[in-house]
Amino acid sequence: MRKSITWILALVAISSLSFGKWVYDSNFTEMAQAHGAVVDANGRIWVGYYAYSDTLFAGADTIPIKPIYIYADGSQASFSPIQILSWSDGRQDTMWNGCRGITLDNNGNILYSAYNDIWQINYQTGEPMGALYDFGGSITEAGVTSDGYMFVTRVVPGGDPIWVFDISLGLPSTPTVAGDWADGLVNTINDGTNTAISRTVLVSNDGKDVYHGKIYGGTHNNGVIHYHSDDGPEGVYTVSDILYRETIWGQILDWGLDSTIWVGSYWDVSEGDFTGYYALDPAANYQIVNSIGTGQPFGVAVGGGIAGGDTIRAPRGVAFSADSTTAYVCDFDGGRVSKFVEDGTGPESAPMQDAPTYSTWAYDSNFAEMSQPHGAVVDANGRIWVGYYAYSDTLFAGADTIPIKPIYIYGWIAGIIFTNSDSELV
Repeated sequence: MRKSITWILALVAISSLSFGKWVYDSNFTEMAQAHGAVVDANGRIWVGYYAYSDTLFAGADTIPIKPIYIYADGSQASFSPIQILSWSDGRQDTMWNGCRGITLDNNGNILYSAYNDIWQINYQTGEPMGALYDFGGSITEAGVTSDGYMFVTRVVPGGDPIWVFDISLGLPSTPTVAGDWADGLVNTINDGTNTAISRTVLVSNDGKDVYHGKIYGGTHNNGVIHYHSDDGPEGVYTVSDILYRETIWGQILDWGLDSTIWVGSYWDVSEGDFTGYYALDPAANYQIVNSIGTGQPFGVAVGGGIAGGDTIRAPRGVAFSADSTTAYVCDFDGGRVSKFVEDGTGPESAPMQDAPTYSTWAYDSNFAEMSQPHGAVVDANGRIWVGYYAYSDTLFAGADTIPIKPIYIYGWIAGIIFTNSDSELV
């Protein structure tokens, strides 16, 4: 008994990994547990740390604190480090909570996540402008749209949503608990079912696309959750995709100046996962188009001390100079902020869309349409053998019919199948 089937299959090759080259330059800072960096409009680099790095003295008491450091021209700015935020009404916030992320708002001012509070700080003076207190647990780095909507959630949300606040007029300048700011809250995303452990919420300028990193989701179940709303910040968001769910931990997310999404993937991952920093291009179906440094290899102990060379153990933030030629990379477990320089072969010297990509598999057609395929191989002659779990044919024995599950073998010519390929039933 013979069957004649015609199929077409076009194969698309995988490009080799090749990126614009970032070269390690030096250790910009050497302090434990860097947890976020931005470059402000004056070119100053703001860095937050999760670990204690300074001390205040109050009489006979010593108070360990976690200041914000601001660097300019190789030295600290005149108002750095920020140890205490002093408000115009006389109150003071001492910086004893660790940094959980740092980003720029729509006016270039600083949004600083410190445990369960978030402060808005004037980037020119270092003075506080507004704040939200007590989110009920450690919060993520926030994301902000170009018209002033802020997106933030908790590191371990426990079902609580991604909150969307309108901060176009600033965060409250008087003490305000986050849950009480009814005038500022305009939307929630995934309320009741948001369980992804994360460190960042990133949002596009128009607010239509939201990216929520996902970590500790289990083997090959992490990545970047991509939400979309046609109506933007006050619309309804649905999950569009989970990017690189099986290969990248979405440890930390930051925008590149070329509108790429830089994803930092941790060292403590599953075998086969990426480690280090990778740039995804939303305009090219989120293909990987660049990278920085060398991730800590899977299974290799991190060890103590400061990381060396271009190794990045635990990414916690990346910030770029205004001309995109210098990158400042926070390495939580590496005990430093590393400085990398672009060598001229990357996205600044060649169009992003022309950059080689990680993979370019394109759907062509349905090669076979039968129920429950359960295995395929290509033999030495280039023929494709396919087995099925379901019944797909029938034998006749006298008046009886016998359902069977044959093996199908398809022929191959010059990389494209388009022949009438016959296979004997076995």
